[in-house]
Amino acid sequence: KKEASAALASAKEILQKSLEEQKIETSKAFESHQQALAKHKEESSAQLEAHKKEFSEHKETTSKSLEAQTKALESHKAETAKSFESQQQVLEKEKKATAEQIESHKKEASAA
Repeated sequence: KKEASAALASAKEILQKSLEEQKIETSKAFESHQQALAKHKEESSAQLEAHKKEFSEHKETTSKSLEAQTKALESHKAETAKSFESQQQVLEKEKKATAEQIESHKKEASAA
């Protein structure tokens, strides 16, 4: 009976030590995992900030480029309109001169 009791106490002690060791190992693994998570979170946050900055710069550059292109297009549009107006005036003058020549030739022809 004593031997069985001693064996039971010994087994209980061994189990207790094993349980304590498992608790320590689990605690260490958990702590290590928490540190890895914190590091990953920090890296991800820094990466996100870098992407936000990059996107913001790209957005600003694109906006400035679009603005410059719009100005250039407006300027080209105005120049084209002026050129067209000028060509219209030249055509009107030529048309008038041609009409006058035709009248002049008609008068000469009827006088002859």
